[in-house]
Amino acid sequence: MSKDNVDQQQINNAVWAACDTFRGTVDSSVYKDYVLTMLFLKYLSDVWQDHYDEYQKEHGDSPELIEELLKNERFVLPKSANFYSLYEKRYEPGNGERIDKALHAIEDGNSSKLRDGDHGVFQDISFNSTKLGDEAQKNDVLRHLLEDFNKPELDLRPSRVGKKDVIGDAYEFLIDKFAAGAGKKAGEFYTPMDEYLDLVRELEIEERIVLRDEFIPSTDVKYYFSLADLVTQPYRTATQSGVSQIAYHFGVPMLVTDVGGLAEIVPHMKVGYVTPVDEHAIAEAITDFFEKDRAAAFRKNIREERKRFTWEAMTTRIIEMSREVNTLSAIIRSV
Repeated sequence: MSKDNVDQQQINNAVWAACDTFRGTVDSSVYKDYVLTMLFLKYLSDVWQDHYDEYQKEHGDSPELIEELLKNERFVLPKSANFYSLYEKRYEPGNGERIDKALHAIEDGNSSKLRDGDHGVFQDISFNSTKLGDEAQKNDVLRHLLEDFNKPELDLRPSRVGKKDVIGDAYEFLIDKFAAGAGKKAGEFYTPMDEYLDLVRELEIEERIVLRDEFIPSTDVKYYFSLADLVTQPYRTATQSGVSQIAYHFGVPMLVTDVGGLAEIVPHMKVGYVTPVDEHAIAEAITDFFEKDRAAAFRKNIREERKRFTWEAMTTRIIEMSREVNTLSAIIRSV
């Protein structure tokens, strides 16, 4: 992609697409901070690299002189805090810890701009947080995020994008997007909604599709689950899902993808389906459900399976655990 055909909309779309990494893992009110922070880090790294290349052309192989010149940049970028250093190590364990250290190093190197007393601008965000899942899931999510921001569309070097205020415009675009959805959306699309609407029109199935993406009040949830034949949850990433528990309550069969802990509460071919994160596998399962008329059998199994999620079952298990702990304590005291 050349400098001449770069426009702000391409950059905005690429940044918005990077949000896909977090959808289904954390709420947009949380992941917006991760995306905006990574955007800043990438832009800072690209500006720094662009200026380094310019100085290298002017002064040749004089690393000491170049380092001195770079100290006069608007922002100082420690070597370890460079986006590309983090990207090169994306397959290694510890992505979250490395990103946090990079951000803190940037704060320390630019304290007059990025600190207000003892409070740094990145103090309230951690890429090493359990909000992003367990260690393996977190590392995978952040690897994808680093790869999203390494795409050609997000090469933000000034020599490539010119004098556009790409960082300001992208920030404004994202904030508007997040604000538009705050407290209003029940779900999010992994790609622009218009792509789905175009596909519906192309397949001429408008009369068979009811699309509702607004917030559904709790008082109306029962109507949706009561009308459903199969509750389908095609997550790309997830930890758990409260939707499955609601489906159990209303006795509705489920389909979940095999991510996080979803499969643990949806026994495959007993109360529904567990499929890979693959559109063909999902489509085959849905087809199987209707063609082989599995609804009655699944609903019967749900009535039994959901007993393990009752308050009675939970309190019984707590009492059992208490007895086990007391027994173990007695044994330890007698030794």
